[in-house]
Amino acid sequence: MKFSDIPKFTEPAHYQITISWNYLVRKLDEWINEPGIAQLNLNPDFQRGHVWTKKQQTAYVEYKLA
Repeated sequence: MKFSDIPKFTEPAHYQITISWNYLVRKLDEWINEPGIAQLNLNPDFQRGHVWTKKQQTAYVEYKLA
């Protein structure tokens, strides 16, 4: 089976969302540090061991944000 053989259940989005970098940084700070808000665990117990180096992790996040 090829990826292209899998039926598509959604259509591509036809819109863009613009979020300022400051807003994103502020929200991430809230998710990580604010008491009373569900904590964002960047290293959960169920995560596999050190599969990616820190450099690879950073490169992936930068790629996704670009």
